[in-house]
Amino acid sequence: QVSTPIYYQVCADVIAEVIELFDTPRFFHLGMDEETADHQRNFIYIVSRQFDLWWHDLLYLVEQVEKCGSRAWVWSDDIWYHRDVYLERMPTSVVQSNWYYWDTYHRKRDHRVQAWFDLDERGFDQIPTSSIWKYDGNFSDMVNYLNKRLSAEHLLGFMQTPWKPTMPEFLDDHYRAIDLVGEVIAGG
Repeated sequence: QVSTPIYYQVCADVIAEVIELFDTPRFFHLGMDEETADHQRNFIYIVSRQFDLWWHDLLYLVEQVEKCGSRAWVWSDDIWYHRDVYLERMPTSVVQSNWYYWDTYHRKRDHRVQAWFDLDERGFDQIPTSSIWKYDGNFSDMVNYLNKRLSAEHLLGFMQTPWKPTMPEFLDDHYRAIDLVGEVIAGG
């Protein structure tokens, strides 16, 4: 029931309840990523909002978060596909997490890398994200690359994820991801 009156009411209720339960957290992550037919090509059932409907729903969710006193935060994937519209329509109040999991950083050749700079130039606050999903050196590579190139005033920090379930069999992956962050913090 995405994009229906009941959807909007449920989302508003859940956002308000979560923000209240967690004593008005500084940030509230809304996701809004991987909503393309290509990302969902292997699913039996897919839902993919596009164009004005995607923007309508995003802005509605942002409004609900801000109304409750938190700051909206999203994955920035959509900038890869619709750069100009994204930079024009995305409120600068929304924290951005552009992610990149590969081992080469070529600003002029990779629109995913370029997105950090486009967001920075437009004054968006960012929390760039890496993952051990592809290789373990991703976090240190990203931090070293972006710390020298993005404006400090808009760089809120960095995020690391293993993209593994929080289940006992994946505990070592989570510990490894944490250890890699610790190494960067320690200067290693």
